[in-house]
Amino acid sequence: MPKTKKSKKNIKKSNEKISISSLCNISGIQDELDPFASTNNELDDCLALMDQSLETTSTTETTKKESQASSSVIATTKLWKGPSSSSKSHTADNFSLPNIQVELARHKHIADLSKYLLSKAKHLRMPSFERWLLDSKMEERTKRMLIQEQANVESHQKKQDKKIKRLKRKRKDLQSNLERHLSSSGLRVQIDFDCVIPTMADVEDDASDRLEQEIKAGFDNDDEKDERMSPQEIVRELCDMACKAGRHLQNLSQHLGEVHSDHYFGNKSHSTTSSRIVLEVANNSSVDTQKSNDSEKDNKTYSLVYSRKAKGDGKKPKPFVVKINADHYEKLRIMFHHVHDTTKSTRPLHVPPALTIGTNPKQYSPATHIFHHLVFCMLIRYASLAGAQQLLDLRGGGMQGAIHSQVFDSIAQQGYENIMECFASPLNVYNSQYFSIFHQDLDVHFGSCGDFFSIPYNYFRKGGVHEANPPFSPGLMTKMIEKMEEHLMFADAMSSKGKECPLTFVVVVPSCSSKSRENLVQQFAWTSFNAMLRSRFMSRHIVLGARQHGYVEGAQHMRPTRFKESQYDTSVIILQSKDARKKAKDFAGNEFESQVRAAFASQHAQELEERRSHNDGKETTEHSQSDQDVEDEDSDKDEAVPVQSTTSNKSNKRKKEPREKKTKKSKKKRRKI
Repeated sequence: MPKTKKSKKNIKKSNEKISISSLCNISGIQDELDPFASTNNELDDCLALMDQSLETTSTTETTKKESQASSSVIATTKLWKGPSSSSKSHTADNFSLPNIQVELARHKHIADLSKYLLSKAKHLRMPSFERWLLDSKMEERTKRMLIQEQANVESHQKKQDKKIKRLKRKRKDLQSNLERHLSSSGLRVQIDFDCVIPTMADVEDDASDRLEQEIKAGFDNDDEKDERMSPQEIVRELCDMACKAGRHLQNLSQHLGEVHSDHYFGNKSHSTTSSRIVLEVANNSSVDTQKSNDSEKDNKTYSLVYSRKAKGDGKKPKPFVVKINADHYEKLRIMFHHVHDTTKSTRPLHVPPALTIGTNPKQYSPATHIFHHLVFCMLIRYASLAGAQQLLDLRGGGMQGAIHSQVFDSIAQQGYENIMECFASPLNVYNSQYFSIFHQDLDVHFGSCGDFFSIPYNYFRKGGVHEANPPFSPGLMTKMIEKMEEHLMFADAMSSKGKECPLTFVVVVPSCSSKSRENLVQQFAWTSFNAMLRSRFMSRHIVLGARQHGYVEGAQHMRPTRFKESQYDTSVIILQSKDARKKAKDFAGNEFESQVRAAFASQHAQELEERRSHNDGKETTEHSQSDQDVEDEDSDKDEAVPVQSTTSNKSNKRKKEPREKKTKKSKKKRRKI
């Protein structure tokens, strides 16, 4: 017997040798005739084949995960058109990143501001706060321009006496304007600045005046006359809170310092700045492909979890969780690659798909850490711009709405493919070229071309068609019209010099009328709307009726639905230069209007029907699966019964025997009686 065991072991060893030798020639013997004909190249080939044989299991798993991730790439075509030939790549090795703690502190400050306003004026909604926030930032831009002009005036004091007197008069006028703007803020104007919070907000600003009128109109219609603050006191307190929040954020950013991409490379990758954000995917890699694909249709959200360091007590604070849809995550990943993972980039950053990353942040590559850092900061900052209540109950975000992709297709049918979006973000953009508000430190990593209000006049010297769907805020829209007319005047000046510049702006704004006395917002927006209609560059005006068209949700990256129906009229206004009117005659035809109306048609009802049918189909499949499970259990029971009877017949007989004996004794007793 022991000899047979040894023989079996020897057989197993020989089989193992045969299986390995069939892959490569380990000994280096190529032919029996020439046993010493091996070379170094053959040994390298043998070792490479062995590595491939050992890594077959890992490659099969990765191919399965990549096949699952490729399905999400197809869904992103509806969200993003893709890169263009003129898209630029980011070639810098080391670049600055937003500080996560500053972003969280800003989010908390803005949440306090919005809660304060909505608690003091309960008839207001979140769009009122968003309008005040955006318009105050636009007025802060003009104030800083005045400060720069004042600094330029002071630098030119060493000139002739006449010029010095003239400059002194100008400086006094500018100083009086600044004192009027900064009466209640008391800021260090040259230092304090924030990308979202209006650090120079004042009660005498136009944005604060409009907000005060909205509060007053609600108080007049309200019957309750409690001991409450006046509208002016509410706005003044709001401005003071904003200025204090700006100072706190400035001091916090100076205390924490800057964060650079080099923190995620080399030995610094294991420091406190990295491996904090973890991507949580609902689908596990161990699940089968069919089950994972079914679960992807139901659960399309990923979670980015940021865990902070423990305090002195040793207690860890609660992590901060931000959610994003799987399709938008994949869209941002592709946009990030077209900026940082190109042949021009000196240090390419490639991020693998979400299903192949895993849950251990220590195994993440530096590129994934940087990508998650940017996405996390982006979601928090745009939520802060919407009032900082979006992450909790999806309130706000209407200012970040977008138009349907079919509208861009209808414009492209007129012969214009490279369409620039003047007001967009990486979350809601469809075309490859766009302007965004946070270009300087955040959106540039996802292909943003800059800020619309900061581009020079010669940027559109080649002309083209550009779409503008701005946030529906009165102060911002007036600045937009002024900027567009400046670009169109520059295009006409170029054409007068013999250089063609066919420039076109397709503007999408809500329709307004001066007769609407009840709606204050339309009265505020009437000045900008009327300026577009009376502009000499206006060539076409199309009005879309209420509830006959729709938009894309501003919080589409978080909501289960993407589309919404518009409750107000919308105007599509086309502004063109002289050369554009000569060339682009298709915008004046009826075919273009019919295409625009069909493209703007609301898709909200269709989306709801698809979701209902999907849920109904899901319920029927669940019922059928439960019925099959019950049938399988019944069949298993039927099959298990005879097995139990055969094995336990003796025990059953033993249990029945005492019962029969008892019955016989009882019968005998009855007979005796």
